[in-house]
Amino acid sequence: SRADTAPTAAAERGRHPRWTLGLRGSELLTTLGRWRARVLLGVRAAGPVLIGVVVKVRAGGGSSGAAGPAFLGQVTDNGLFLVCPALAATLPFFLPMAVGVVAGDSIAGEADAGTLRYLLVAPAGRTRLLLVKYATVVAFCLLATLVVAASALLTGVLLFPVGDLMTISGTTISFTDGLLRALLIALVVAASLIGVAALGLLVMTPAVAESTFQTGAGALTANARLDFRVVVPEFIRCQVGSTGATVDLVDFAVPAANVGDGTDIARTNGGAVPVLL
Repeated sequence: SRADTAPTAAAERGRHPRWTLGLRGSELLTTLGRWRARVLLGVRAAGPVLIGVVVKVRAGGGSSGAAGPAFLGQVTDNGLFLVCPALAATLPFFLPMAVGVVAGDSIAGEADAGTLRYLLVAPAGRTRLLLVKYATVVAFCLLATLVVAASALLTGVLLFPVGDLMTISGTTISFTDGLLRALLIALVVAASLIGVAALGLLVMTPAVAESTFQTGAGALTANARLDFRVVVPEFIRCQVGSTGATVDLVDFAVPAANVGDGTDIARTNGGAVPVLL
């Protein structure tokens, strides 16, 4: 049976932890190397700077902070508080938008650029590949949140005084404890974006096929149609079928055991398909 066959070298390599870590590292570098991800991180870093400058200008002009949130007015007393309004301003829309774009681009971007074909050199199962991409998007959630927090902290230190701070309960904590609590807030915000990352991958991965269902005795035939695209890079012309004739009909009978395992399936209605490049 298929379960008793010896695993191939590619399958053995796919199960090796070092190969999995290499795939994760490569996926993370690919994600951070895209210009969209860099632009999104840059915009997220600019948000706290803008908030800090606005608060500084209002404080310099004598405007009272009572018209806004309480922690926004406390920024002028301690720059560490800038982390709170920065995360609060980016959480409802900007951070989810960035995570959604990166999650969708992890599938659609590679399919459009044709880089998914490189996985054929080192085969990876669909489950493993999807989990690696999801882990990469989750890492981007953490990175984007930390970028906002770090930018807010740096802006607060440069524009406002820092030191021991008073909490809402009235107790005074050291600047180090305040940093740890700000980090904890950033981690909670990053965790809240995990669902957005999963939704972004879910939207880009479903496959849709049209089929008919037949019942009865004897041999039955059912037709199905699946839309797909064949990418042939670096070629100007590609013709499938006999020269001067219509495109040949190509029939396949895929065994259930071979669905999704990358096995080559031969056509069932003739010999090789002529391809003109």
